[in-house]
Amino acid sequence: MHLEFGSPSSPLFLNQYAAGRLFQYEIRIGLGETDIFGRLRFDALARIAQDIAGADLEDSGLDGEGVWILRRTGLRINTDVIYGSRLQVSTFCSGVGRSWASRRTVVKDGAITVADVASLWIQTDPETRAPKSLSDNFMEVYGVSTDGRKVSTRLSATALEENFTKEIDWSFRFCDFDLIGHVNNVSYLYPLEEVLSATYGDRLAESRPTIDIIIEYRDGINVGSTYKVKANSEDNLNLDFYSGERLGATIRAFKKGKIAYSPQS
Repeated sequence: MHLEFGSPSSPLFLNQYAAGRLFQYEIRIGLGETDIFGRLRFDALARIAQDIAGADLEDSGLDGEGVWILRRTGLRINTDVIYGSRLQVSTFCSGVGRSWASRRTVVKDGAITVADVASLWIQTDPETRAPKSLSDNFMEVYGVSTDGRKVSTRLSATALEENFTKEIDWSFRFCDFDLIGHVNNVSYLYPLEEVLSATYGDRLAESRPTIDIIIEYRDGINVGSTYKVKANSEDNLNLDFYSGERLGATIRAFKKGKIAYSPQS
C-alpha cells in the first residue's frame, strides 16, 4: 500500500507502523507554535516533522551518507492541538525508492493521534547534489519499517491556469531563507496561514481540523531572486510560488466543500 497524495478523497496517511525502527521523543507546544486561538499552526507542525526527521537520521548514524532534500509533504491536524500540550512525536520510514524514501510522522496526545505528516525525501550526493542511491546500511536500519512498500517521486500538482489565478501580496523575510540560501520548506506555509485567516476569520479555529495540506517542492526560491505568489479557490485552496517564470513550489489545501479565498481589504 502506497501513500496517495493526488486525490482529496483518498486517505493521505495509509501506512501504519508495524515493525522496525521507530524514533520518538516528547515535545511541549509553546507560544511560538500556536496562533491567536492557541492552536498549533501548519508551519509549526511541518517544523516538528522536519526536526524529528533530522534527529532520527543523526541518531541512526547515517546522517553522513548524503544530503536529504524534501520533495513533498502532506499535513493533517486531526483535532485541536492547544498551547501547553505535552505530546509524543514518532517517526518511521514508510517506503523507499532508488534514491528516495517516504516518512510518516505521528503526533499523539496519549492514545489520540492529534496530527499527522507524510513526507517524501530524496537523498543527494553532498558534493554534486545529484540523487544518490540508498545504501545497504540505510536498508538495514530502515528497511523493516517500510514493509516492502515502494514510493514514487512523481509530483501530482500542475501549475494553476492563468485565468483562474490572482497574485497575492507577500514578501519573504530574511529569516525565511535557510543556510543553503533557499526559502526554507516551512516558510511556504506562512502565506497559506495568512490566506486561511483572511478566508475564515473567526471561524479559522473550527475549520482547521477539516483541512489537509499537500506541499510539493520544485525549483524553490533563492536569496535575491524575484518571486510572486498566485492563488485560487476554484475547487480547493491553491497557492503557486514562482521564482521568475519557474514554478518554485505548490500548495494544495483540501476540504469538504469549497474553500473560497476572500482577502480582507
